[in-house]
Amino acid sequence: MKVILLEDVAKVGRKYEEKDLAPGFARNFLIARGKARLPQDFTAEQLKTLRATVGASAALKQKEVEEVMSTLADQKITIQAKASEEGHLFASIKAADIAEEILKTLKVNISADLIHLDHALKNVGVHTVKVGDKNEIEVEIVAEA
Repeated sequence: MKVILLEDVAKVGRKYEEKDLAPGFARNFLIARGKARLPQDFTAEQLKTLRATVGASAALKQKEVEEVMSTLADQKITIQAKASEEGHLFASIKAADIAEEILKTLKVNISADLIHLDHALKNVGVHTVKVGDKNEIEVEIVAEA
């Protein structure tokens, strides 16, 4: 079933892309929640205008993302957390915690979705975390007790 996405949907597609998806997923999830509409709901001119707008805003967004990534490149962020004597954290550090600390220390607002962790940080020490969408960079995270 072909649908046009009205917003970015993780692991499905970007805003205003036309996607061919399973009918149940499209009807019961995307269309029901207002995340997609059927292509026949739009005229050809409306689709052309929407895609042109998205193309222009995507270029601007990409430029902003590149500026943020250049700010974050080779940065070291320290997060204070309670830990046992063996170095195990009592509360693990998640992507949202890292995003919050980046905002506090570097004054850069970054979505937790852009922080890629294989698993939550559970030990004291230096951890390398990948940040970014397509052009990922590495940021050092220091978990201190």
